[in-house]
Amino acid sequence: MPDTCASRGQGGDGLADGGREAAREHAVVIGWISTRSAVGHINLAPYSFFNVFNYKPPIVAFSSVGWKDTICNVRDSGEFVVNLATRALAEQLNLSCAELASTEDELGFTGLDTLASQYVAAPRVRQGPRVSGVQADALAA
Repeated sequence: MPDTCASRGQGGDGLADGGREAAREHAVVIGWISTRSAVGHINLAPYSFFNVFNYKPPIVAFSSVGWKDTICNVRDSGEFVVNLATRALAEQLNLSCAELASTEDELGFTGLDTLASQYVAAPRVRQGPRVSGVQADALAA
């Protein structure tokens, strides 16, 4: 299995060998969070700890280990886009794990294309199958 963000940390999962093999056959859904900084820099970061909790009203949450560019951009703009990563985009997903300077365009670094979002300033990933533009309501430290 390739070393992608989706495949890291499978060792201590507590699954029996048969369960681990079954789990490997099912994709881990990775939320690719795209944001735009206050000065217009684009950020794209993978988050495996994200979920949609409701549909009326829609509630989306993700968890960051540390205060990263994504969190700073959400705090400053109040917006982000949840893009979904797929197996076909595993190479780009791996590239998006790189620690780049906050001034670098991470979508450009991965070779992915952007599309304008309909309701928020942050762009979405053109190659991604599903997206949701989100207006942030709260940040918790």
